[in-house]
Amino acid sequence: GLAAVHSSGKKLPFAAGIFDLVIANNVIQSIREGDAFVRELSRIAKPGGKLLLSATNGQNFSLAVIRSLEERKHRDLEVYRVEDLTSFCVLAGCAVESVLFLFFPFGLVQIAKGDRQVGFLRRYMSTTLAVFARKREKDKLDD
Repeated sequence: GLAAVHSSGKKLPFAAGIFDLVIANNVIQSIREGDAFVRELSRIAKPGGKLLLSATNGQNFSLAVIRSLEERKHRDLEVYRVEDLTSFCVLAGCAVESVLFLFFPFGLVQIAKGDRQVGFLRRYMSTTLAVFARKREKDKLDD
């Protein structure tokens, strides 16, 4: 019952406010204007709907080495920091509820709820970030 859709990440072929949950799993690094992409994800989410946005951690120490070794593969990919992803969500009208820091290949996941500070290990050692946000209700956008 599912249909594949091919479109630009900046203009999805869906009406506004129709999805309870929007998941973008490691897509944003393929898009130059990450902020426009997250605004579009928020547009198609219902008020109170959830967004789950994951990306390679742009501040991971090993990423620079990997990018230089695999230059051709990575030359067109963007890198985003945790602050980039969370600010994209806030500017798109969403409240960030938590950020997950995944440590590959160790299988370790750490969660930062709300606006907790990001420590050294999470910032520079996690390989993947996942931001869980909720689209604000219309009346709360005016506050």
